[in-house]
Amino acid sequence: MKLKKLIYLLLLASFMSNSSTLVMLKDGQNNIDLNNNGITDIIFLASFDNNTSHPNRTATIFMKDNKKWSIIPTPDDNGFIWSDFSLSASMVKISDFELHQYKNHYYMVKGTKFIDNNNSGDLSDNTQIKFIRYKIANNEVDPGVSNLYWQPTGSYITIEKYLNVDDAFKFLDMALFK
Repeated sequence: MKLKKLIYLLLLASFMSNSSTLVMLKDGQNNIDLNNNGITDIIFLASFDNNTSHPNRTATIFMKDNKKWSIIPTPDDNGFIWSDFSLSASMVKISDFELHQYKNHYYMVKGTKFIDNNNSGDLSDNTQIKFIRYKIANNEVDPGVSNLYWQPTGSYITIEKYLNVDDAFKFLDMALFK
């Protein structure tokens, strides 16, 4: 009996060490050390009400490094605010983001409905979802580039098709990122 318990605990510990943990963010200020430098960073979560059927959920990240605060730009030179996006006058969410902790690192994961040239379709239909994972990185070489930025660390496209990105996030598997 003790052997069974020991095996169960070892399997559980192994699973827990490799599993991803969704970091639940609350509206307003969230204090998290995103880059493990011992300094608490700020993720500010807020709504952007653009007078449509559903306001956007947004996040802006501020980090303190070398005694000064920096705002962290979003990937792809897309501004400074992470945002979800739903089709107008529809409940279909086509893009969203989540913060995850995996193997002692924080990652921002962006999920977007995926249609390519070989996969003709409509974003209001069930589609595959493309996930891209990012982590905070330092840039001390390239002039004109932020000192802190989101570096891509992998991506994958789901096999299954989903109507909403949020449904696909329920099955996110950090081990699939390549």
